[in-house]
Amino acid sequence: MDLSKEFIETVEKIVVKILEIKKYDITENTLQEIKNKWNDERLKKTEAILNSYKPLNDFIKNINFTDKEFKEMERQQIKTIMKNNFTDNESFLERIYKSKINTEIFVSFLTTVFNEYIDEKTDSRVISDIRKAQLLKEMYMEGTKPSEVKVGYSSPKTFYKDRDELIDELAPKILGMYGIKFNEKEL
Repeated sequence: MDLSKEFIETVEKIVVKILEIKKYDITENTLQEIKNKWNDERLKKTEAILNSYKPLNDFIKNINFTDKEFKEMERQQIKTIMKNNFTDNESFLERIYKSKINTEIFVSFLTTVFNEYIDEKTDSRVISDIRKAQLLKEMYMEGTKPSEVKVGYSSPKTFYKDRDELIDELAPKILGMYGIKFNEKEL
């Protein structure tokens, strides 16, 4: 009877130890998956913002009318709406105007971040930093096609390396805490 009780206790200890090891493995795997997903998302969001900069900037410039012109167009539209039907909905012009203002604020923020980055990297006098600053300016701010930007590079590998580093460096500047990269030693 003592042998079986002793055996059961030993087996229980082994099972508990194995479960603790498995629990640790599962936790480590889960944390690694979270880190990988976080890092992928931050890079995708940053790249999407970079790719949207030029069209957003162009949108602001195309919707360019004064407040006086806006008020006059709004009055005309309200007259038309009142003739056709009564509605409490926001007018189409108001939506466009609000969209323009919100986009203008966002693009202004991005322009400041991009210009600071370009100034910082140009002053560093490190060749790869200067290339990244030029890449940001030409490809994302001016809208030059990647195929045309690649021509200035000695190899496509260098172009993609600079582009990936640029996105990685801009992520925290654009996304704030959501752009921070998790390293292996963190958490």
